[in-house]
Amino acid sequence: RDHFEALFMAVFKRVSFDLRFTGIEETFQKEEALNIFEYMIDLPEVLDYIVHSNVFHDKVKCNNGLSVQGYSLLGTALTISTLPMESQVPQKQFAHPEKKQKRIVDVELNTLRGKIETITSKVFGIMKKIIKRSPSARKEVLEWVSKVILLNKVKEQTYSVGTPQAQNGFIGNLYEVLLRFSEPFINNEQAIQDKISKVNINFCRVSQLYKDVPKLLSADDNETNEMRQSEHANHVQDEYDLSLIHI
Repeated sequence: RDHFEALFMAVFKRVSFDLRFTGIEETFQKEEALNIFEYMIDLPEVLDYIVHSNVFHDKVKCNNGLSVQGYSLLGTALTISTLPMESQVPQKQFAHPEKKQKRIVDVELNTLRGKIETITSKVFGIMKKIIKRSPSARKEVLEWVSKVILLNKVKEQTYSVGTPQAQNGFIGNLYEVLLRFSEPFINNEQAIQDKISKVNINFCRVSQLYKDVPKLLSADDNETNEMRQSEHANHVQDEYDLSLIHI
């Protein structure tokens, strides 16, 4: 087992490094790193080992809104932005837009949007694969999402200072991923009928997993203790919860 851990952890650390130090100008490298990670988690024993490691989610260092972005694999994967305060791309490509034809500007904008779409689609596929394949790994992902929301709650305020917060581009990308989990419940009538029977609409509000997420997920006084104590959920339930908690 020692050889197994050493082999895959070395590769995983390189994947983490590439994700952390790449932005929208290095989308190809970021996508390649995610492809390697997705290949690795196809092996069940590797999936559980990696997802419970500090490289995937450093629970000690992830103690504020910014660090939960920078010290987690999914956080660094979704750190890709064209917002002026978070990227040099707008200044480089659109310093003098009046000198460019509108057609050229539109092409460049669509290219940038496509790069972000590529990464969010890849992360969505990885998250979906994890929550389908391993209950314990699934819990790690759901805990990370709830921590991102909780530690960045101050972003709801008009003005905040002091506590480091995640970048707006990262939050927007994460919400894009979470919105995708709602698609099966709204776009296909047959899928809705098949999936909705597997969903307990109260689970997200009373589960201990989401106990710290504010207001929307807090349980009413008359909710049963049995459901609060239970952490059992199928992957359809988790997809429903992920589509709900971004609101």
